[in-house]
Order: sequence, then structure tokens, then C-alpha cells
Amino acid sequence: MSTDKNHIEDGLLMLFITAEADDKQIKEVQDWLTLSPDNEAYFEQMQELWLKTADLDPNILHIDINSAWEKVSSLIDNTESDTQNISVKPKTQINSKILKTVYRIAAMVIIGAFIYLLYNISRSQNKLVYMASNESVISDTLSDGSVVALNKNSTLSYPKSFDTKLRQVTLKGEAFFEVKRNFEQAFIISAGESFVKVLGTSFNVKAYADSANVEVTVVSGLVQLYTLNDNSDTISVLLTKDEVGIFNSLNGTVTKVKKENKNDLYWMSKTLIFEKTQLLKVFEILELTFNIEIEVLNPEINEYLFSASFIDNTADEILEVISATYNLKVERENDKFTVSKNEVKDEE
Repeated sequence: MSTDKNHIEDGLLMLFITAEADDKQIKEVQDWLTLSPDNEAYFEQMQELWLKTADLDPNILHIDINSAWEKVSSLIDNTESDTQNISVKPKTQINSKILKTVYRIAAMVIIGAFIYLLYNISRSQNKLVYMASNESVISDTLSDGSVVALNKNSTLSYPKSFDTKLRQVTLKGEAFFEVKRNFEQAFIISAGESFVKVLGTSFNVKAYADSANVEVTVVSGLVQLYTLNDNSDTISVLLTKDEVGIFNSLNGTVTKVKKENKNDLYWMSKTLIFEKTQLLKVFEILELTFNIEIEVLNPEINEYLFSASFIDNTADEILEVISATYNLKVERENDKFTVSKNEVKDEE
């Protein structure tokens, strides 16, 4: 009986890994994973096998035009040296000077054509489109059909048309990706010193320049977060739904944790959900979400438990609901809110 419960078809596991499984199949795999550590180990082997089928070099071809110029420009010096070594008679001194000038001009023409060719090759292979959000959230559809939502003050660069074997983009800031499935073209996001690789799924990447961490939150499917160490060895973690991968650039580590904050994607979903959450935590989330400061004058207020859902509400509206729920007083000065007990004396 136990043996039958622990048996599962490899095909079903691959459907789960590639996010092709339906709800019933997903539950079947999840139940199977909880039966024994051996099942989890076997599942991880299947994940590794899947990743090996899509192993790709994350580096984009780069042509160093400055280096090329230094190498080719040496032709000028060599040409001048050769003409100086030519033995000529006084009567042909003028012809020698003319010949030297002709050589120099010819060398310059060749160098100019060479640099122009390299420049155009570089442009054609790295012709990038830049997507910048500034002070508002924007979204766009890439040439492969993948959809990207870009958080405020973020940029995404990507080729106008993707390579036949690779879809690679570069992110600075935060973005939510819904990658169109393509088993022939892995989708790779370059985020600082780390990379995110998928074949088709939805997830969020946070990679701000002022933070040492790159965070990847998976909504569906399977995602690989990885980096290369000094020996060019790959350090990686595999992430599934409701898991968060963290790359720390200070120590070069890649780890994963269970998603705890249901509201970290508010910038895109505009939805906040609190389920018996201490107001201390609620206030912390509001501060991060709306870039405000909340000061609580009575410490016991932080212990109150709060349950509510908000869709596209402002900080003022949410705090108004909280104050009405617990009879609190909320005062605002610029971006700072002060919360205290609303002491009301009983009338005699």
C-alpha cells in the first residue's frame, strides 16, 4: 500500500515542473512530495534534469571596439616605419614623401572601414530597446509574447528581436514577468551579478542598485536563480510557487525561503490582504508600500489583530478603516502619520 502511494509517473512530475499540470495533478504531486524525504530527493533530481536540458551561456556577445582600434591603428606606425626604411636617391625624395602620405591615407581608410564594420556588427547584435518606468508603473509585451510590468524607477533593456536559442533581458529595479512558454528558448534575466532562468512562468524580480540583495518571488511554474563564483562555477536554487530566492552580492550566496508577505506585489496587484495580522506588522507593510512613516504613541496598539482586504486604496483610506475599527486617532503631517488611542470622556 505504501509502495503504491510513493509511486508517481515521471510524466506527471515533468508536467508539474514545467507548469503544465492542472489543479488536480498539482495536488497529486504536492501530496506525493509530503509522503517522504525520498520523494523530495527524487523530485529535485527531476528538476536538475530539466535544467540541464536548457543549460545556456548567460553571456551576451561583446565586441571591444577600443581594443580592436588599438590593434588596427598599429598599421599606421608600421606603415611609417616601412617607408622610412626605403632607400631612395635625392631625386626621388619627393616621390618618397608622396608614397608615405599615400600609405598613411590608405591605412586610415582601411582602419575607418574596419571600425565602421565592427561598430555596425556590434549594433546589429546588441540593438537594444529600453523600457523605463520613472514615477509610474508601466507594462509592455515583448517580441516573444512575454508580458512585463515594470515598477516605478526601474529599467529593462532587451533586444528588439530575440536570438533563436536565447531570450535575454537586463533588469535594474523591479519587474513582474509573465514569460511565454518556449522550450526551445530559455528566458534569462540578468540582474546585477545574478541570473534568473525560466522556460515559461510568472514571477517577480527585485534588483535595485542600492540593495545588496536580488529577490525572486515565484507565482507559478519553476524558476532557477543562479550566479557564477570566481571559478565560474554555478551556484543556484530552484524555486516553485510561493518561494522566494535571494542572491546576496556581498557574500555571493544564493538561498531560498518560503514567501511570508502576501502583500509584496502590491505595486502590481494593488491588493493588500491582512488576516489576523498584528497592527505592528500592518503599519510596517503600509510604510514600505506607500513610502510613509507611522508613529504609534501607545505601544499596546501594535498588538491589536487586524483582518481586512483593500484594493487600490490609499494609505489615508486604510488608516481611516483601522482607526474606525479600534477607535483610534490618526493625525497626518506631510508623509508622517501619528496613531494614538482616542480617549473620549463619558459625558455625565
